[in-house]
Amino acid sequence: MTVMQIARNKPKKGYVWDYTTTLHNPIQAVIYDFQLSRAGQHAEDFLISWQGHLVCDDYSDYKACLKSDQVIDVGYMAHAHCNCSVKHRDQQRQQDSQPIMRQLYAWLKVNQNKAPKSSPTAKAINYSLKR
Repeated sequence: MTVMQIARNKPKKGYVWDYTTTLHNPIQAVIYDFQLSRAGQHAEDFLISWQGHLVCDDYSDYKACLKSDQVIDVGYMAHAHCNCSVKHRDQQRQQDSQPIMRQLYAWLKVNQNKAPKSSPTAKAINYSLKR
C-alpha cells in the first residue's frame, strides 16, 4: 500500500497491520495500524499490554510478541489450505476454460471479416486470434 507523507507530498511505501477480535469476543472490532515498515516491533509495541490467544501467520517478526507468557500462538492454517487447493483450483479452471476458449475462438474466426479491417473491433479480434 502507498501511504502519503503529507509534509513532503511524496508517495512513501507503507504497511497496514490489522488487529481483529474474534467472533466470540463481546466487543467486535478491527483496528488498522499504518506503519512505514514491516518490522515486528510495530506489532510488539501495539500488543505490549495485551494478553490472549494470537492468530497470526508464520511471519518471523511476530515471534517477538510470543515471548511473553501472556500471549499464546494458536497458529494460522489458511495458508496451508490455500497451498493445497491452488493446484486443484488451477486444474479445474483449465478444464472448465477449454470449452469456453474453443467457443470464443470459433466465434472470432466467424466474425473476423465482418468488421471493417481498420476498426477497433477488427483489431481486437485479430489481436485475440494471435494469442
